[in-house]
Amino acid sequence: MESIWYDPSYLRSYSSYVFIQGVLEYYINQRNFKYVLDGSRSIHHKTNVQDFLIDVFGFTKEYANLNIAYSNLFGSIVKMAYPFRNIFEKISNSTNLSLIDNVNAVLKQEYIRRCCES
Repeated sequence: MESIWYDPSYLRSYSSYVFIQGVLEYYINQRNFKYVLDGSRSIHHKTNVQDFLIDVFGFTKEYANLNIAYSNLFGSIVKMAYPFRNIFEKISNSTNLSLIDNVNAVLKQEYIRRCCES
């Protein structure tokens, strides 16, 4: 279930529930898989699919370490911008500028990467 695209007009008719229930029935009950994955959540793309799967079907979050390798130049830029990540987040939330939004996404990833080091 790495990539699922829903047509919003069909979501009202609960077809997404039927689809997910069918996938779970097949893999968990018929094929005896221990679990299924719905893929990873993008930091940059806002979605509520994971919350839907948790609330409706009992999925759970599983965290993983984030390993990132920067080029020397880009790593230096990220290191200099990192202390200002809260400012970039506020600007990103209040504007529609894709460059600021992309910078904010990189700094969020850097925050997660640093949390994984400890």
